[in-house]
Amino acid sequence: MSNTNSILLCDSSPELFDSAIQSDGAKESVMDHIITWTLKQAVITEENKSSLLYQYSRRVLCRLLGLNELSSSLYFSNVSTAMQVPIRGSKKKIDFICSATCIDGDTTKEYWLLSEDKYYGGINNDLLSYRHYFESKLPQNVISKCVLITKMHSSDNKIEKYKTTCKSFGFEVFSLDKLVDIESKDTSSDIFNEFWLRLWG
Repeated sequence: MSNTNSILLCDSSPELFDSAIQSDGAKESVMDHIITWTLKQAVITEENKSSLLYQYSRRVLCRLLGLNELSSSLYFSNVSTAMQVPIRGSKKKIDFICSATCIDGDTTKEYWLLSEDKYYGGINNDLLSYRHYFESKLPQNVISKCVLITKMHSSDNKIEKYKTTCKSFGFEVFSLDKLVDIESKDTSSDIFNEFWLRLWG
């Protein structure tokens, strides 16, 4: 159910949104912005390493990449994102690509993540062209993964069919409610709290 008092609908929200978020497409744009912003908060610094915002953001990125979020020696030294990545020779665009440098003890690995974000929209063959283009651009020695992040709740009776279809295109599906534990305490960020902890939208 939409919340007309939502901070995510305000013109004053940091360079992310306008006041007209009515269609799935516009809501997916909100998802793109907040999820990429969240992933950047997963980079460890002396100032943020004890903050809830950092800890929850690290959790999101670990879950998307399939890494052990409980490992005390695992951290991200760099995270970069690019949104609306154009596919050459096509009008299609990838929602976002994330690159992350992960350090776990004495081991450093580079990850690239392709993400397609869906509010409740359907799935089509575009996922296959996104994955093929993404894989053609991967540097050597990079671990890659393709994911679809959806607002559809993990308990929705349509989610298993959604997962099966996406798997056939090489994508793993994540519901927003499975990326952050919604019973968690609030962070210092109102935007993070509403989007992730209040299950925005």
